[in-house]
Amino acid sequence: MKSQRTKFNLKSSLDNYPVYYCLFLTIFFIISCFLSFVTKNSIYLMIGLLPVSLYEIYRTYGIFTKLASILLLFILILEIYIISANVNIDLLKLFFKKEIFLAGINIKFGELRYIFSEIIILLALILLVRTIGIYTKWLSIILIIGCLMIIYIETNGKIYHYFNMIFKYLSKILYY
Repeated sequence: MKSQRTKFNLKSSLDNYPVYYCLFLTIFFIISCFLSFVTKNSIYLMIGLLPVSLYEIYRTYGIFTKLASILLLFILILEIYIISANVNIDLLKLFFKKEIFLAGINIKFGELRYIFSEIIILLALILLVRTIGIYTKWLSIILIIGCLMIIYIETNGKIYHYFNMIFKYLSKILYY
């Protein structure tokens, strides 16, 4: 009798064992959080969020949730570039507005690196509410926690406004 060898198939592995991948990504995220807090550098945390957002793209199936996942990854890559290149663009001075109304939430203008984190939080909240699967919700929660930690590191602990933003959005979604 010949032994039948099966080839490793990444797609079937990602579909059949999502718990292990989400657990691995969570552990990788926790390690990157630890590195970011020790070094006071949020780049490690953003690198820890990259595979989470990639797997989020893979796990989402709807048109709008897939679009939100892809946009989330794109904004995360831009945020990595802006923070690593030390680009300081203050949108408050550029647009002469204090805030913008986006998806039912007032997002305050300020430095671009904070705006990107706010938009990622907003997109992750949309994914958390609009997706059905438990694993996409798991990944969305990791993204929300990660962006809050990025804001915490970048602002030296001034994140009250961001918690307020999250609770307002969730109360609007859950109320209607």
